[in-house]
Amino acid sequence: PILASTSAYVMSHTFGWSGSLDAKVGEAKAFYGVILGSLAIAAAVAFAPVSPIAVLYWASIAGGLATPLTLFFLVRVARDAHIMGPHRIGPLFAASAWVVTGVVTIAAAAFLLMEIHHA
Repeated sequence: PILASTSAYVMSHTFGWSGSLDAKVGEAKAFYGVILGSLAIAAAVAFAPVSPIAVLYWASIAGGLATPLTLFFLVRVARDAHIMGPHRIGPLFAASAWVVTGVVTIAAAAFLLMEIHHA
């Protein structure tokens, strides 16, 4: 329930929907729709004939492989003066972030190559 509510708050904030747990369902349909949708997906996974540990394993693999892309966009946004204004990161921090992004990308690629070779 906490993850479902957090998702609803994040989506409401992102898309400009009104919504909070204090609101009545009629006042925040999209907010409560996200909560119900999240809980329905969780229930479906719980009743699926799949090991929860396997689901967690593959979710962590997917998250790890998506990290280079996330870091790329994060550094791009953090350096953008139009988006960040006076709070953008400096060149030294940006260079460090690009090095980390490169290392993580190499690690993800190495993992994929080892998995392909092992299969």
